[in-house]
Amino acid sequence: MSTSKSLTAAITMLGRAHAVQTVLHVDAVKPGRSRLVSIEAFLTVAIAFKIQGPKRDFVLTDLTRWVDTFSPAQQDRAGLPWDWSYDNLQTAFQGLVGHIEPEGALARRGPRNPRMPSVDAFVNALIDASIPPGCPQTEVLALDSTDVRTHAKRRSWLAKPDTADPYMPDNARDDKPWASPGWPKLQPDGRYAVGADLEARIGWCTIKNQEGSSTFNGFDAHLLVDAGSPGQAFWVPFIRGAVLRPAGEYKADAGLALLDSLPRGIQARYLASDRGYSYAKAAAWHLALRDRSVIGVHDLHSNQRRPHPSNSSRGVQWIDGTLFPDSLPKQLRTLPNYPIGMKATDRADLVGLYEEREQWAFRVNRRFDNGDVQLKGPAFTLRVRCRNWPKSLRAKSSTPMTNCKPGCQCGATKVIPLAEAAWERQHLTFGTEKWLRHYGLRTFVEGANAQLKEWRGSMRRHSTKVFGTTANAIVLAVHCAAVNVSMTQDAWDGAVTLNTRRPEEVPETQRRRSPSRPGPAASSRPGSTGPRSRRT
Repeated sequence: MSTSKSLTAAITMLGRAHAVQTVLHVDAVKPGRSRLVSIEAFLTVAIAFKIQGPKRDFVLTDLTRWVDTFSPAQQDRAGLPWDWSYDNLQTAFQGLVGHIEPEGALARRGPRNPRMPSVDAFVNALIDASIPPGCPQTEVLALDSTDVRTHAKRRSWLAKPDTADPYMPDNARDDKPWASPGWPKLQPDGRYAVGADLEARIGWCTIKNQEGSSTFNGFDAHLLVDAGSPGQAFWVPFIRGAVLRPAGEYKADAGLALLDSLPRGIQARYLASDRGYSYAKAAAWHLALRDRSVIGVHDLHSNQRRPHPSNSSRGVQWIDGTLFPDSLPKQLRTLPNYPIGMKATDRADLVGLYEEREQWAFRVNRRFDNGDVQLKGPAFTLRVRCRNWPKSLRAKSSTPMTNCKPGCQCGATKVIPLAEAAWERQHLTFGTEKWLRHYGLRTFVEGANAQLKEWRGSMRRHSTKVFGTTANAIVLAVHCAAVNVSMTQDAWDGAVTLNTRRPEEVPETQRRRSPSRPGPAASSRPGSTGPRSRRT
């Protein structure tokens, strides 16, 4: 994209982001001497810089060199005066950080303007403006976090993250602690800083670094991505939103903050997330999703896969988040999970076992306003035959026959309180083909992490040298916006732009570049679940 077109795209995005416009307006009318380079001019050139070259590092010196190549018309278009300098760009960036910095932050020096949006609202307004309005959210959204390592040099290290979050990755190990004089430094939040970036913290990372450690120093970037729908032929996995938190903070709180800060709210029906979120207490995640009318689809920790009886009924038990009668055959009670790299034939066999077990599950008969649910047994729905429930004997001869004693609960109805088994309860029966096709779409957020760090962006250690949560959150928003614009261009080759407002104007298939035109064709490959699907 040319410099002029990237500036136009940046100006379009800023004009569409209402939370950003609030910040720009408050800064423009504030008393005192005005800035030589306004925050609006800084954001314009910063976004255009990343749009034109998403793989560029976001370093102010590199941005300055790029802006120095502007023609007078481009400089005027960006809103820059003729005598601007590097210091003016840095001052504008610091002014933006100071405006939206939350109360209690280390860098805040004075009261916060109540009109200012939160950091999360600012970030997600900017990211939302980078997606064509004609591309609504998909049926399934995927949520995950990835590490953002701080540029600051380590001055000390801890054996493991000093976090209250109970989640930790598999095979995590303790490191050898060490410390330089005066480090680590205890911070007001009760955690330690181990480098000059006093807001960075030590957290777990799934992929070990070059030193073989399972921890890192920096921030957690929580990303929300369009994951499509099972069987959907084509969609673009846009980054819908993001929030940044010091590493090791409670992931459930960050995930909910992300959902609540979306400018357009949540239109998706399902949210696929990993155990970093679903392992939180029910009130902190599962019940909170219900309050937001979102159905969570998640994997289960080994602690959540232990069969246990119901607290409110006899003759039934919870297995993998679903209620079953005690008549469930023993060979179907404990089934293995789906390992990474599983062969297709083994996967099909295991799916068959889960589908067979699903026939014995209680199903929803009625949902109450207070969150309680009425379930009906498998004999009630004629999916098993039981002599204690004569009506079930009318089912087909191929229907499984139980070997129950009198008093079984195969055909009973149960009212289950909202809080019972909410920690592991599944809306889609765990392990079945339907569950697998929905949860398998979570891999698209992993793809977004790779897009930001490797394939399109440059979000890695030393790719930016700013300190603090707010400053790094702004940089993250610019990264995400640039990746979204890049994916839009690759998917439709100019047929869809930031000005495409209606869904009917968006092609349902990927538009390929002409062989005579330079540049690589947009990539496509089979999806991980369901029929062959394509994604940018």
